[in-house]
Amino acid sequence: MTLGVVIAVGLGGAAGSVLRVWLDGRLAPPHPFRIPRGTLLVNVLGSLVLGAAIGASGSLGLGHAVQTMVAAGLCGGLSTYSSLAVATASLWREDRRWAALLNLSLNVLLGWGGAAVGLTAAAWMTWRLAGG
Repeated sequence: MTLGVVIAVGLGGAAGSVLRVWLDGRLAPPHPFRIPRGTLLVNVLGSLVLGAAIGASGSLGLGHAVQTMVAAGLCGGLSTYSSLAVATASLWREDRRWAALLNLSLNVLLGWGGAAVGLTAAAWMTWRLAGG
C-alpha cells in the first residue's frame, strides 16, 4: 500500500469519524426504547454508502485507492461496531433484554438493508448511464 493510499484512508476516516460524532450528537435525546439511535443511523448510513461505492466502483472505474479510502476510511470512520457491541451489552447488563435485542436486530437488519439499497442503486445508476 502506498503512502498516498494511507493518507487518503486517514482523511476519509477523519471525515467519517467527525460525521459520526456530529450525527450522534444530533440524535442524543433519549428514544422511548433508549436504544442508541445515533449508532443505528451511522451504521445504516455507512452500510448504504459502502454498498453504493462497491456497486459503482467497477462501472465508474474507481481505482483501488478510492475504493480503499471510501471503504476503510470514510465508512470505517462513520460506522461503529464497537459502540453497537458495548451499548447492546450494557442494555443486557441492565436487564433491558428487549431493548438489547431490538438494538442488535435493528442494526443488523437495517444495515443489511442499507447495503442492499446501496448496491441496487449503484446497479440502477450503472444501467442508466449505459443507456438502459
